[in-house]
Amino acid sequence: MENKGVILPSRRSTAFSYFTLISHLFGDASGPYIIGALSDAIRGSVKTPETQYASLVKSCYVTVALLCVSAGLYFACAIVLVRDQKKFKKEMGMSSNHRLKIE
Repeated sequence: MENKGVILPSRRSTAFSYFTLISHLFGDASGPYIIGALSDAIRGSVKTPETQYASLVKSCYVTVALLCVSAGLYFACAIVLVRDQKKFKKEMGMSSNHRLKIE
């Protein structure tokens, strides 16, 4: 199996920690609060069950928009991945045909 990493081994655990923190901070922890606050802002002062439902549905559309933004960022990262892998191998002193053996 080839090593596909782009983070130096000495920094890998820190990078993973930052990734996990940001992922949970914006997704798990604050997501329901943000959707609820947005739903309340859309609804306004009307408190009928129909408007509460409609505003909640509309506020959930924000997640679809953010998913599209995330997909765009994912594809942008995929474009620069090969360049980053070459830079990683150069910094690690690995040749381009070096393969990491996993036993």
